[in-house]
Amino acid sequence: MYFSQTLLGFHEDTKEEKLFWKSELPFLYIVLLQVADARMAEHQKYLESREFLQQELSGAGPKDEIENTWITVYHSLDNSDLIVAIKCGYANTGARLINGLHRSDRSGGIIRIRNSYSILGIDRKQIENPDSLIEANEPIDEMELRVIEGDNHSIGALYHRLEEELGD
Repeated sequence: MYFSQTLLGFHEDTKEEKLFWKSELPFLYIVLLQVADARMAEHQKYLESREFLQQELSGAGPKDEIENTWITVYHSLDNSDLIVAIKCGYANTGARLINGLHRSDRSGGIIRIRNSYSILGIDRKQIENPDSLIEANEPIDEMELRVIEGDNHSIGALYHRLEEELGD
């Protein structure tokens, strides 16, 4: 049995949104945010700004990390107030941005988060070439992996390679 949820988000700037979805970056994070105040427009503007990216990613990752990261934010009518979509060239980039949101919350930053839930999507080209995921050599502290196959392509090769590299 699969859990499914339809996400319905609203975005004002369709030109920026189209550029976001056309970008061909291998990792996509969808972050459902419940925030503690009603300043949604201010939160959206901040999260989509280069200031947020530079503040959270400065100096810690690859040189092209900021240029290879796109963020777009949707307003939601769901239990979540905002849906944040992050496309990036490195899996660790999205994780660091999400952790940055939580640090901002604890340090009295712009956004106070009540709850969040994150989903990572990986481009099929990356999955079909599991060596490319391992070559990235990015440390991941903790991960729960659930894979849902969209069609009859076998994910066995990826599973066995990850099991071989990561162990139990």
